[in-house]
Amino acid sequence: MNLSLDENQIMLRDSVRRFASRALNERVSDSSDIQKTLDDLRDELHQLGLWGLTASADVGGLELDALTAVIVIEEIARQDPDVALLLAIHLAIIAPVLAGEGSSNRPDVLDGSCRIAVAWPTTTADLYHWVGPADSIEEVLFIGPQFIIAPSPELTASPQLGLTGLRSGTVQYKAQLDGQVIGDSNELLSRITCTMSASLAAVSVGLSRNALERALDYAAEREQFGRSLNRFQAIQFKLADMATRIDSARLLLRRAANMMDTDLAELAMIAAGDAASFAADEAVQIHGGYGYTREYPVEGLYRDSRQLSTISNRWLPNKRSTRHSK
Repeated sequence: MNLSLDENQIMLRDSVRRFASRALNERVSDSSDIQKTLDDLRDELHQLGLWGLTASADVGGLELDALTAVIVIEEIARQDPDVALLLAIHLAIIAPVLAGEGSSNRPDVLDGSCRIAVAWPTTTADLYHWVGPADSIEEVLFIGPQFIIAPSPELTASPQLGLTGLRSGTVQYKAQLDGQVIGDSNELLSRITCTMSASLAAVSVGLSRNALERALDYAAEREQFGRSLNRFQAIQFKLADMATRIDSARLLLRRAANMMDTDLAELAMIAAGDAASFAADEAVQIHGGYGYTREYPVEGLYRDSRQLSTISNRWLPNKRSTRHSK
């Protein structure tokens, strides 16, 4: 199997990489508004065609494949995992359900102006895990045996549990599911299962690369006992282990996306999540005491990696239960 990128994929990857390096900060404050970040970037993301990257050309999308999508998500996550997570949710779930073939016309989905969170049941009774800007959503798309779109005011009575990692994820008590039933297609749910797993894996790979690059830079700059940290064998082992796990997860992800294989995509999500947690932890260790301070971004990457693992773990049980309950 040839997993090399073609000329068009390389051009798009490079364009997204330049955009992400220019437009996304190293890591914004935890108190900043993720929706404002998206509002500032919406037009540029639309000009790049990212909101409709995988949507059918019949509804105005670019109709590119899953491999191209995970490449784009990875490059965004390398700079800002929050924006990458919301783009991943949009491409894997929101666009296929609300702007797919046979769906109602939702031009706001393809231009990125919609403010929709996605929610699915957690393993804890009466709790939903949902991903989206917590304070500015207008609708919530519930994923389960049926797809239900509901206006956000129905959720405001339920208290939210705040999280300290990614700003775009929260846990919410069970709400009234009074809304419009979009559909219950098993084929669509199966496709979402694969693309969502691959998309979460891509976010993890991008975050892992960020952690590795910061560890490499710090190890080259920081000196101890008259030489840089990267001259010490113990640090070299850490960096090599990080790179090995990241590259293995990335290759598994690209294989899964190329084949659109659900089982491989879930394995890639697990491998990439483990790589992200490992890389972020090792990056903190290489930074020493500085790794725990907000002067360096690696502490934020560590918290992001843990929450991303939580989102992935909560996504898997729901998919497996709905896949087999036909």
